[in-house]
Amino acid sequence: MHFVYVYKGRAKGTVGDVSAEVGAGQLVAIPAGVPHSFERIGDTPVEIILFSTPPFTPGDTVFLENK
Repeated sequence: MHFVYVYKGRAKGTVGDVSAEVGAGQLVAIPAGVPHSFERIGDTPVEIILFSTPPFTPGDTVFLENK
């Protein structure tokens, strides 16, 4: 499970087939194995804090290309 906390800025977050605008102070929960992405909205940089349980293991991650 991943948790993305938006510390600053706004972004379009997509988790699986669901997209929503998220902003500072919001938390997004992402189940293990579900594709997800975040894209900045506007000119303000987006700062996030990522929590993962169990701990993040780079070898277990697949990065998909943008289409």
